[in-house]
Amino acid sequence: MFALVCQEICDALPYVEQGSIAGDISMRDLGANSLERMDVVVCSSHRLNIIVTADRLRDVDTIDGLVDVLWAAVQETA
Repeated sequence: MFALVCQEICDALPYVEQGSIAGDISMRDLGANSLERMDVVVCSSHRLNIIVTADRLRDVDTIDGLVDVLWAAVQETA
């Protein structure tokens, strides 16, 4: 799941190298604006065939937090 999110981040932010992404940082730390952050969420959700509502993302501060939300949504659809 982390690798999928990293790939989506690199697709949205071509100047970011995958090796520079750590779970304890935010996409904002990587220079992502709000549209780029939402693009990562939407593309990740699409690839996983899940729906993630905005209220679930409200408290997400780090990439690990996003991974946790995505994983929970996957588990709910299984």
